[in-house]
Amino acid sequence: MKAITDLTVEELALVQAAREKAEQEKAAKQAQLEKDITDKRAYAAKEMLIGEQQVKATYDYFKGFKSGEFEVVEYPLNRKITIKDWGTDEIHFQEDYVINSAYIYHAESGRKITVKEHLVSTGWRSKNEGYKMFIGFENRAYKNASTIETKLLNEINSKRAKQSAEEIRNTYIDDLIETQPIPNAKIEKTYISSLEKTYISSQCLSSPYGIEIKYENGARVKCSINITEAGEAILSVFSTEFPKPKVEGKTVMDKLNFISKLEF
Repeated sequence: MKAITDLTVEELALVQAAREKAEQEKAAKQAQLEKDITDKRAYAAKEMLIGEQQVKATYDYFKGFKSGEFEVVEYPLNRKITIKDWGTDEIHFQEDYVINSAYIYHAESGRKITVKEHLVSTGWRSKNEGYKMFIGFENRAYKNASTIETKLLNEINSKRAKQSAEEIRNTYIDDLIETQPIPNAKIEKTYISSLEKTYISSQCLSSPYGIEIKYENGARVKCSINITEAGEAILSVFSTEFPKPKVEGKTVMDKLNFISKLEF
């Protein structure tokens, strides 16, 4: 390889041109990197601003909740600006930022109310109707806090009543099984499948779970257990099954007379 002092004028010109080109490319890459950083930081700043607006909107709606059963939960969304060479995956720049977000929460039931921008499609465009409330994955926007609070509390109170009724019912069944208060019979827990739809559609008072009383004489009685609004368990006979006796007698009248003497 020739030393730089041994190069001709033409060769020196080529070396100088190559150096200038490399410096220009380096400067162009640096300028592009700085532009990308500026653009991504601007986008991150916009996301952070939207997050702050979302948190504020959440607190604004929360002022309308009067029951005291809900709370606002704030949480961070950690994000990262990354600029890299997609060919080599070499990272040229990386920076962390945080988007604040919030939702309205009912701790006992786990129900979440998310406040977000409501976009309505109008032909080829979408109209932003401002922040509104959404329950979980329900595809419906709510504007009034009282409406959404009443809706959720009705569901929550219904579930509470149903759980309370189940506890009362299970305790009642357990007591019957433990004490066995009916002579010459055994009480067992049973499932009455035909009551399932009634249970699902009811508020809280009925259930497909009940008891079956098996008598020593072969009779069987299934009872459902309903819970009154006062929290009292009430037995209700659902079905009765008696053993089929062997009817004796030669004539019809003999058989009828035999049946009249049977004891159940």
